Amino acid sequence: SAPEYEPAEEEVEEVLEIPFTSLFATQQKEIGSKSAEEGVVYWFRHHRIWGASAKIIKQIGHLSMYEISE
Repeated sequence: SAPEYEPAEEEVEEVLEIPFTSLFATQQKEIGSKSAEEGVVYWFRHHRIWGASAKIIKQIGHLSMYEISE
């Protein structure tokens, strides 16, 4: 079962439990108006996962030996 935790309301809108393989299938590269805004985005149903969360997922994917292309 999942560990118990209390996310900070000001930082976390919703907690999602998603199979990694589902996320990697939805990876997209998103480019903002400035080069600093470029990053990876994942989708799960109608949820857009971006920023630090997406970076963490990408790193876990690399550690898990999944092929993640940019």
